[in-house]
Parts: sequence; C-alpha cells; structure tokens
Amino acid sequence: MGAKLGIAIMMVVLVLLSPPNFLGKGSADTVTWIPVNSCTIINQSGYYILTDDITESESMVCILITASNVVFDGMGHRVGGLGNYHTIGVYAQGSEALVNVTVRNLVVFEWFYGIYYKNVRTGEIGNNTVTSTYGSGVFLWDSTEVVVRDNTVDSNYGPGVFLHNSSHCIVANNSASFNYKGVALSDTSDFNVVSGNNASSNTNKGISIEDSGNNTLTRNYINKNGYVGVFLQRAGGNKIAENKITSNRDHGIQLTSSRNNLITGNEVTLNGRDGIYLESSPHNLISKNRVAENSFRGVSLWGSSGHNMVANNTIMSNGDVGISIDSSSGNTIVHNNVSSHEYGIIIILSEDNLIYDNYFDNTKNAQADRQNRWNMEKTVGTNIIGGPCLGGNYWSDYSGRDTDGDGFGDTMLPYTSGGSILNGGDYLPLVPVSENASCTPATTTSTTSTVSPPSTTSPITTSSTTSPTSTVSSSGTTSSTSTPSITTPTTTSEGGESTPSGTGGEKTTICGPALLLGLAPTPFILKRLKGRNRE
Repeated sequence: MGAKLGIAIMMVVLVLLSPPNFLGKGSADTVTWIPVNSCTIINQSGYYILTDDITESESMVCILITASNVVFDGMGHRVGGLGNYHTIGVYAQGSEALVNVTVRNLVVFEWFYGIYYKNVRTGEIGNNTVTSTYGSGVFLWDSTEVVVRDNTVDSNYGPGVFLHNSSHCIVANNSASFNYKGVALSDTSDFNVVSGNNASSNTNKGISIEDSGNNTLTRNYINKNGYVGVFLQRAGGNKIAENKITSNRDHGIQLTSSRNNLITGNEVTLNGRDGIYLESSPHNLISKNRVAENSFRGVSLWGSSGHNMVANNTIMSNGDVGISIDSSSGNTIVHNNVSSHEYGIIIILSEDNLIYDNYFDNTKNAQADRQNRWNMEKTVGTNIIGGPCLGGNYWSDYSGRDTDGDGFGDTMLPYTSGGSILNGGDYLPLVPVSENASCTPATTTSTTSTVSPPSTTSPITTSSTTSPTSTVSSSGTTSSTSTPSITTPTTTSEGGESTPSGTGGEKTTICGPALLLGLAPTPFILKRLKGRNRE
C-alpha cells in the first residue's frame, strides 16, 4: 500500500510539473489555433481557443466535444447559461471512448452540469472556475485516467467534483467549497487519488466515497463542512492519510458498512461529534492519527465494528471519552496515548477486545461490563513508558507496587479502575522502572520515581503497517497475540481485600478467566453516551 501511494503521488507531481502535449504531435509553437466565439460542436482533433465570453446561452450544450485529441482553452473567458435542467456548459462524449481531451482556463457558470466527461479515457480538466451549477461542477462518468487539477469549483448545488464509475483518475489541488459535497466518489470509482484539495464549508460532506474501493485520500484540508468531514459507505481498501480534518459539524471521519480501510497520519480535531466514528465497519486499521478536542469522543467503534486495530494514536482532550467500544468485539487497542478525558475507554456490550500497552491518564480511566483482555502475556520489548517489557497498560491512578523490578505492578491486582472493569482487569499494569531494569524479575524492588507522559505526537515508535487487510483480519489478530497469562497478586487486591499469594516467592500463572471480581453491574456502565447518529 505504501509503495502504491508513493507511485500515485509521483504521478501527481509529474502531471503537475509537465506541460501536456495532448495532440500527440509538434510543440505549442507549431500548433494551429482554432478560434471559437460561440457555442459549437468540436468534432475534429485540434487546439481550440475561446476568443470571447458566451453568456446567457439558451443552448442545451454549449461546447460539445465528440473527437479525441482535443484541447479546448478558454483563455480566461466565460461560458454562462440560464441554469436550465440538464444543460451542460462543456460536454465531452463520443460514440466511442474519447482519448486525450483537455478543457482548461475557462469560467463556467449557470448550467446544470459545468464540465462533464462521459466515457473519456485520458485527458485533463485544469485551471477552470466552475460555479453556480445545479447538478455537479465537474462530473466524470465512466471515465478513466483523467486529471482534475487546480480548479476552483465553488457554490454548486451538487458536488463540486463528482466521479461516477470512474477509475484511475487524479483529483488534485482543487478548491471545492460551498457546494453540497466537496469531492464525491461513487458507484465503483476505484483506484483514484484525491490529493491536496481544499474541501471546506460544503453544506453536506467534505469528501465522500460510496460503493468504491482502493482510493487514496491524502493531504487534503477538510474544514467546516455541514455534516461529516470524510465519509465512507460500503467502501473497502481505501487509504485516508495525512489529511487535516477539522471543525466539521458532525464526525471528522465516519465509516459505515466499510472494511479493510486504512486511516493513518491524519489530524482530526475540533469536530462537532466524534473524531473517528465506525459503524458496522470491521477489519479496519486506525493508526498514527492525532485525534484531539472533538466534542464527544475521540475514536468510536459501534454496532458490529469488530476486529479493527486502533494503534499508535494520540487521543487527547475530547469531550467525553477517548475510546468508545459499543456492541463490537475482537478489536485490538494498542500503543495509544489516551489522555485528558472524563473517561479514557468505555466498553459496552462487547467482549474479547484486547487492550494493552496504552497510556491512560484521565479522570476515570476505564469502564467495561463484559470479559475483555487488558494485558497480553509478559513479553520482552520496550513499552509505552520506556520499560523493558510488554504486558498491560499504564494507568495514571494505579497505586500498586513493583516488588521485583520488571516494570509491572505486583500488588492491588487486577487493576479495575476502581471497580469499573466488572470482569477481570489488567494483571500486568505498567509502572516506572530504573534505566537499567530488565524484563527478568530482579530480587530487589524497583525505583518508584514518577513518570512523564509520552510525547503527544507519537506515543511509541513501531514499524508501520502497510496493509489493513493483512493486519486487521480476525485470523491475523488472534494468531498474533497469545492469550494473556494472568499473574496472581501477592498481597491485596485493588479493592483492598486479601487474595492468595504465589508460592515460592515467584509469580504463578493461572490459566483461564480466573480471579473475576464478581461485582454487580452498575447502571452507568450500561447507558449509551450521547447516542449514535444517523446520516
């Protein structure tokens, strides 16, 4: 996936830096310019230039292109209609697929569709301004390998840029604002790159992908849209990377009935509901994002969103909850910094989620009503607070002691967040250790020095995952992590009651779900926080 993204970005750069020769012969100095000063049909290859404005046209189609190897250069002139139903400013379509069709340097306004390519195989739509259309500003239907770049597509009643059953296209460096949607991909629009666009202040969504797969959304600015910033529905294999998604009215990123997508390296802040919200969306990877100051929750996995991986994210200062899991099982939550929330993580009606090596520093760190796994087995490796072992999580309010210097608490086990984890708990909570500590238990008690929170930019450095499909499948998740070995507490439980100690001064491994607290469910753990939203 990383290599494909690199190639796609290189294609964008080459396209933007290289002047096109769409006629396939000669240089710009030897091209014969064909003047156009009124609505017309272009049915022969050539280089056409608009020499005057066309306004208040009553034509159904003003510029109709039916030939391949055509450049239509507006030279900054205007093509205006009357806004009538199904009228088109510039329409490229032939009885057979057209190739190498370019429309550029044109101002198009007051049509139903602004610039419309149907069954065009290669070409470009570049440096145009398309505004006040009633359908779509730029519309690709059944088209491939078309570059849509450097356009201002604003104030249209439909999507600014709309791809329908169009693949292997590049949508780059456009301003798509004050439309119904900024950029929309639908109906098997696959393997497209959407990069460097400003999709802001649209009345509905910033960028949406529906019934389409294997697209890359990268380095877009998605701000102040009336609904969701980035929306995926019935979409798979897409990559959402390195976008700034901020101040949208609803969720920053929403996935509905979508799987095998990668959400990585995004800044998702100040959105009106959740930062990243999944509903009925399994087998996705959410990694290395900064999710902060969203009004409700940081990351939410709801309604059968199981077997996802949430890893290496910074999740801070969201309104209610850092991570929320509701009716979704089998997820892996690892290497995240979850800080400055009312609740760090809440798990409701969900089980067999694995939560380990996270940094939790919140008013209340955890709540859960069913059996989940809060630590993996003790394993050599640098943990999220710099200790020599991987096992459980760092909890800001854990007050037990490490009696053998291996970086795990040995008293007041399991950690249950004051009894709010109703089944089981963390049997290997992380505690600070000295610099020369090892994963092998020592004979003396380790240091009790305080620990500073990990960096807010990257809580832990790990090798990046390039394929969400191979990483987050259910078989991959369960096979990569052994069932945690549970360590017997040595003196007292977190609730203060005595529990048996191990024999011979060593830790004893208990197989199976032992040492359950047996607490009665409390009403607050079963309520939903601020309900799930619907489109």
